[in-house]
Amino acid sequence: MQYSLLFFLLLSQIGKKFERSVILRFPTILDVLNIPLPSDRNYDGISLLPVIAGEQTSRSKPIGFLNRDAKEFAWIDNDYKLLLTNKGGEQLSDISKDPAEKNNLIKKLPERHAAMRRELEEWKASVMAELATIQ
Repeated sequence: MQYSLLFFLLLSQIGKKFERSVILRFPTILDVLNIPLPSDRNYDGISLLPVIAGEQTSRSKPIGFLNRDAKEFAWIDNDYKLLLTNKGGEQLSDISKDPAEKNNLIKKLPERHAAMRRELEEWKASVMAELATIQ
């Protein structure tokens, strides 16, 4: 493949920018090698090959995050981020307009909040179930 060296150089820089996230690299590497993602689990990551090729500028699906001790969960859907804490805290932010996340939009965008909350809860349940099998 003629672009493989260039691709891996770009990928190493993307990995640095995103703290060398396996979520970003695993699907991308498999995509470059023309290997489908294994179907034994759900993968949060997406291939960055369309981004590198200039064919895509935003994520095609939301992505979830949890902190190390699973006390906070975040669900990011392009410009919007929903954060949940184990103490009942909840915040919806438009991270493109409010990167410091100072404005809680839950009351202004109740439909978006409800949809993102539902998606986050589904993702959270699948992640916690998978973690239970590992521990």
